[in-house]
Amino acid sequence: MVARFAQGFEAGLQKIADGLQNPRAEKRHAPLLERIGRLKVESRGSSQHYTVNLETDAAGKTVTALTWAKSPVAGTMVTHPGVYCLRPVFHAKEDRSDGLVRMQLKTAGIKDSWASLRQTLAVQRRLTASLRRKDGRTIHVRKSTLAEPALMKLYQALAINPAPGGTKKLSADDEITSKQSIQNTSTRQCNDY
Repeated sequence: MVARFAQGFEAGLQKIADGLQNPRAEKRHAPLLERIGRLKVESRGSSQHYTVNLETDAAGKTVTALTWAKSPVAGTMVTHPGVYCLRPVFHAKEDRSDGLVRMQLKTAGIKDSWASLRQTLAVQRRLTASLRRKDGRTIHVRKSTLAEPALMKLYQALAINPAPGGTKKLSADDEITSKQSIQNTSTRQCNDY
């Protein structure tokens, strides 16, 4: 499919270039830029892999030549065929994404209102415990609380990990780099670990 759009884009560029040799064809710079712009839209993203140049006369109003070169952009289907390029789903309307979640919950037999779902989801927290060892070093353990049975049922219906973030242990050596992530969390101080 990508090759088909690329061929169409190149054919359109070639048609414009051939027209520059025709005495009655359009040669003004602005209208040719518009034509190339429309061609880029029709090519469905294949145009990003091309560098197009219009060469003009000394006055800069009449186009004398059209050149292009294929320069594939890394990380696309052209450079990595067969690999699907994943992107986040941004729905234009919140109701559409809500509908997908509601459908998954209804198939699992959960027909709660959004208000009760929010209450159920609000109980889980992520905590940090700071422990001071006998040798003076500090260890920070960051962990999620256990999901309650109602919350566990939601996680299973949506195929979500019930312990988001896992357990992270940071020693005093890592403390300087991790202070920003530990701030803004609940901290429990324990002495003489």
